Amino acid sequence: MTEADRRPQAVAPRGLRLRAQDPEDLEILSALLQDAVGRVGDVRWNAAERRFLLPLQRFRWEEDGRDERVRTALAFEHVRGAQARGLRPGAAPETALNLLSVEFRRAPPSGAEPADEETGAPSPDPGGEILLTCSGGAAFRLRVESLEVSLTDLAPPRAAAHRPRHARSRTLAREGALRRLFKGKGS
Repeated sequence: MTEADRRPQAVAPRGLRLRAQDPEDLEILSALLQDAVGRVGDVRWNAAERRFLLPLQRFRWEEDGRDERVRTALAFEHVRGAQARGLRPGAAPETALNLLSVEFRRAPPSGAEPADEETGAPSPDPGGEILLTCSGGAAFRLRVESLEVSLTDLAPPRAAAHRPRHARSRTLAREGALRRLFKGKGS
């Protein structure tokens, strides 16, 4: 099986298929992914394809009143490097990851960027770092040439054992991001 065969192809009924190409889009994906769970052994970084893949079971925050999880693929493109922190060396593949947030930080301007044709000012570098923060102090840092992230639901949802709970400030931030995404969805 080739790497292309392993990429998400089918989308489950009612499933999401979203792409983030700017920090505001990524904020929405982060809200949807809060409390997604995965395993260390499922994380994949293909340096040759510059792709980082994180299979997860995400809580369906967009379905108000339903406690469901869905199998999801989170893919990062244009990855120049990936680092893990807070994981024991040689951590068992079944070690759980509980994703709390996904954040983008732009690369600081180097002065070597091409100038904007209208203003003559240096164009901002589209690259930077993506930080995936997990509970227990675990995190991944991805150096990217540009921001391109996709979230693809892969299977029908299933009942969740429980609803994750957070401090009110984290809950309000997630709900605000989801309102921006689903403002036209009858709410």
